Amino acid sequence: MNEFEFLAVFISIVVGLGVTHILYGLARLIHNRGQQQLGKLHFIWTLNVLLILLLNWWVLFLWADHDAWSFDIYLLLIGWGIALYMLAVILYPPDITKQDSYAEIFDKNRVWLLGTFVTFVALDVAQTAVRGQLFEPKIYLPFVLHYAALAAVGIPVANKRYQGFLAWYFLVTLILWCLIARRLL
Repeated sequence: MNEFEFLAVFISIVVGLGVTHILYGLARLIHNRGQQQLGKLHFIWTLNVLLILLLNWWVLFLWADHDAWSFDIYLLLIGWGIALYMLAVILYPPDITKQDSYAEIFDKNRVWLLGTFVTFVALDVAQTAVRGQLFEPKIYLPFVLHYAALAAVGIPVANKRYQGFLAWYFLVTLILWCLIARRLL
């Protein structure tokens, strides 16, 4: 087992747990239908986080041909994977009860979710720079930095219209990035 395979197993487990956590949260909602309110923002962020988890699990393959492994790169990638997992756990807290409203949970955890997202973007930029692909494609850096800026604005702004715009904007642009931009650029 080489260094990449060793690290990929760990990150795959962490990201896989994040995906599992999202799917478990959705299954719990189906099971408790009528007893819990989902909330539109929470559902859109569920799709966003699931897409972010899957996209970045795929991005991990870009490290497969990396040769110069070190403990700081290892820590950077572990932090990147942990930030991905934390997005899922913040969105679907493990201690939720049937009486809790996901709309209220989203409002309560919005600052943590967006703060973790900004942290994830910073770690993503760092790991992309270490990999030597910060400008591949050329639109990558402005794209992810504008996400960080929009999320950072959303931390203090509790306005529902802005939060709705942010959630939908992220979802639409993430889908476009995954299916079109990454292929063509």
